[in-house]
Amino acid sequence: MPDLMSKSHPDSEKLSQRFRAVLPRDTLDCHLRYVREQSEQLHIRRDILQPPRLNDDAGVMITWRGPQSCGYAATSDLTASGLKAAIEKARSIAEHC
Repeated sequence: MPDLMSKSHPDSEKLSQRFRAVLPRDTLDCHLRYVREQSEQLHIRRDILQPPRLNDDAGVMITWRGPQSCGYAATSDLTASGLKAAIEKARSIAEHC
């Protein structure tokens, strides 16, 4: 059964619904974790402070647990097709390790 994600995503219910909709029918243990990282970088070049760089990265980590091993995949594509591709990748890794 899929793991419910935290409420940190602005539209977590729709993301959870998309995740559940693309899970294969034979799924026993698959988890979705939403990750968002914000950072600010400051650089000095030739003793001159450069404009700050602001980064805002968001995506999901998929964990597929098989009988003998786990597979992991990540994507920033939160559409149904992006989630499905990440699930398939995590499953493939778990089945071939």
